Parts: sequence; C-alpha cells; structure tokens
Amino acid sequence: MCKYNNVIFDFDSTLIRFESLEFIMAKLLQGDRSKIQQIETLTNAGMNGEISFRDSLEARLQVAKPTKATVNEFVAQHCPSALTIGIKKLIEQLHEQHIKVWIISGGFSELILPFAEYLGIPESHVFAVNLNWDENGYFDGLNNDNGFCDSKVTGATKIQNQLTGKTVIVGDGFTDYELYNARIADDFIAYIEHVQRDKVLSVARLCAKNVNELEKLIF
Repeated sequence: MCKYNNVIFDFDSTLIRFESLEFIMAKLLQGDRSKIQQIETLTNAGMNGEISFRDSLEARLQVAKPTKATVNEFVAQHCPSALTIGIKKLIEQLHEQHIKVWIISGGFSELILPFAEYLGIPESHVFAVNLNWDENGYFDGLNNDNGFCDSKVTGATKIQNQLTGKTVIVGDGFTDYELYNARIADDFIAYIEHVQRDKVLSVARLCAKNVNELEKLIF
C-alpha cells in the first residue's frame, strides 16, 4: 500500500536519465565546448541553489536559443528510450492504487508532455516551463502565465489546493527540496541514480539510488 496520495516527480535526471535542456543545447551548439560548459555550469548553479532558477534558465537560453524543431526532434529520438529504467512500471503501480502522479519540472512543457502521455500521466498533472515561439518556430521568450519560469515553488503554490492528502516529491535537485521546505510536499526523496548533488544530500532525509529503492520508500 502506498504511503502517499500524491507522488510528484521531477523530470530531468529523475524520470529521464539526463538533463534534457543540456542535451538539446549541446546539439544546437555543435561542439562549442566553451558554450556547452557555460550551460552545464549554469544548470548546476541553479540546481544547487547558488542562483535563482529563472536567472539560470534565462542565461542558458541566451547562450543557445532552442527551436521548436529541436524540441520535436528530441522527443522523436528519446521518448521513451531516455526514461529511467523501471520508472514506467512504478508509475503503473501507483495508478493501479489510484495514487495521483504529477510532474513538476523546470524543463519545457512541450518536451515533457509526450513522455507524460507515454507514462499515462494526464496533461492536467504536468506543470513546467512554457515557451513562446515565433511564426518560424524560433524561441521568442518565456511564457510565465503559470509561474514556473520564476521557480517551482512559485508555480506549485498556485496548484497546491489540488494536492489533497499526503504528498511526496521525488527529484535530484535543490529546487525539488524547496517544494518540501515550502510545505507543498510532506516528504522529499532525493533521487540520486543519475546525479548526486552535495547540497541536496546535505538536506535530504530520504535518498533512492534506483527505482527499486524508490519503490520501497514510497510503498
């Protein structure tokens, strides 16, 4: 029997094995190691809580603007192969017990939604960063109507009333811990299979190195 009524998953380095934005930008930059390193540094600074999420996101998008075509190409190539091993089965188990499964992410909604559909997670349970595109499919700024461009906490606060019952957040980043610290979730599980962040480990009471360990913590 599951201990929770709601299970919230981060997307990058949790539901999938790597950071999708880094992956897309690496392709856009065509081996420009200097710019790729800038993006990796900015990603880690944001995930470790050294700079705000929005500052990290805006700086990365200034380095290499994604296009709608590159997002679609990523989905075509990596959905569902990029998913963490065992995660689909775990989510199926949760759904069988009528547990609500959510995705709250600093990634792009358009990229995440096809993975969510594959996992059986309804679109209404996916909250992430929305982008604007121009008529030619080029990045044209952030759409912050849902608040997730500012931070996960800002966005999630707006949907907190939907999280009835006991809630756990599962993720690799400090931004995921902040949801717990803001009392949006009752528990936080650091998911450390793909990346281990010292700042996250220093505050996490619960950690899972793989899906099997995660299952034992949730059920």
